[in-house]
This record gives sequence, structure tokens and C-alpha cells, in this order.
Amino acid sequence: MKASKYNDGSNSLLHKCEDGDSQWILRYIIHEHRREMGLGVLDALRKVS
Repeated sequence: MKASKYNDGSNSLLHKCEDGDSQWILRYIIHEHRREMGLGVLDALRKVS
């Protein structure tokens, strides 16, 4: 499986890794620089909600 990123329409991305794992990434801008912060693995977030 090829690694890819899917935008949810706001500032969140779903990053699909080559090994099949998925993680959420928050994209934001501070002082005119784009940053990305990992929010965790998709399976772990499913257990929380």
C-alpha cells in the first residue's frame, strides 16, 4: 500500500502509512510557518471515543 494523506476539509489530515497504519495530523500556522502535529494512531482514537 502506498503512503498517502487525506484532507478532511478543515485542518486535519489522515495519514495512511505503507504498513497499513493510519494517524491523524493537525495542520496549523504559527508566525507564518506551517506546522503539523500528530494526534495519534487511528485505532487508539477509536478506543477513546
